Amino acid sequence: TAQRPDLFVFLGDNIYADTADMDVMRAKYAKLKNNAGFAKLMKTCPILATWDDHDYGVNDGGADYPPKVESQRIFVDFWGDPPNSPRRKRPGVYDAKVFGPKGKRLQVILLDTRYFRGPLKKGERRVGGPYLPSNDKSITMLGEDQWKWLEEQLRVPAEVRIIASSIQCVSEASGQETWSNLPHERRRLFDLISKTGANGVLFISGDRHWAELSVASDATAYPIYDLTSSSFNQIHPRGTPTDNKYRALPKTFHKENFGTITIDWEQPDPQIRLQISDIDGKTQIEKKLKLSQLQRKPDKVQSVIDEVDKLCRKKTVYMIGPAKAKRLAELVRKKKPKVVVECGTAIGYSGLWIARELRAAGQGKLITIEIEIGRAHV
Repeated sequence: TAQRPDLFVFLGDNIYADTADMDVMRAKYAKLKNNAGFAKLMKTCPILATWDDHDYGVNDGGADYPPKVESQRIFVDFWGDPPNSPRRKRPGVYDAKVFGPKGKRLQVILLDTRYFRGPLKKGERRVGGPYLPSNDKSITMLGEDQWKWLEEQLRVPAEVRIIASSIQCVSEASGQETWSNLPHERRRLFDLISKTGANGVLFISGDRHWAELSVASDATAYPIYDLTSSSFNQIHPRGTPTDNKYRALPKTFHKENFGTITIDWEQPDPQIRLQISDIDGKTQIEKKLKLSQLQRKPDKVQSVIDEVDKLCRKKTVYMIGPAKAKRLAELVRKKKPKVVVECGTAIGYSGLWIARELRAAGQGKLITIEIEIGRAHV
């Protein structure tokens, strides 16, 4: 509380339940609730929370954890979700909130990387653990309902978006739990950021019992940073990092720590400061960014796509509808053509959706042939 945060995010492992006995889980939550420091923090600022494996109920757990419905009920009760909270009505504890006025909006997206996650591939144990990347594209990280919800959230207006993932998103697979163990899901996540045109995206993660900053420089039209902070009070006995080719800074920190993100909205190009601090508040890792560094660069193709999007939303064009557009987009996504030629009268949603898929894939060209000369100016 000495930091006086405007918002605090719990990234998971908030208790070590590690049980299928819900009475044991409730008792451990009650112990946390009675902790004086925790009680003081809860009164300091707004609190957001998601879970990881240990408060979900089982180490490295996923969709096959039997009492996950009961565990979710206990979770939302403990964190004080109101009666109308979506997390009381649907599977999974994912959620999102927006803070601040227009021009200074911060969106926080809490992912659930446990409730729906399929089985992980195991192999010979490495420094980070026994897990290996899997090419089985049927295995999901978020589940389809959460994926659809996430796309909706990435279209919500905001200047900065913090996506909270209990496990690391950017780091390479070195045996630990990470999005890189399901590379098709990691790619889908980055493609979704590109598809929705979401700017200002940053990831925060925990789980590792030590801290680092990772960056995927070419994941989207701008670099994707992942600030990993953990743990408050559980030091990893090894005290050394795992391999990570995406490490943005050479330093890692292996004692008690917490992460902070500070946004200076008063600058013409707002500054974002990413920090890892030790338990005494001393900065151990720091990276400063300009908001413009987390934005896709304007280009002629994107400006045309955006303009067509506006026109299509304002005026319905005969014979062009969402069903046709979605079907064409699915075909482009599946076949990954080098060239798409569209013949018709007035480029509409079909051309728009095709262009978005080609941009997300990072390859291919769209050629539109207007057959009605009077519409050629459109």
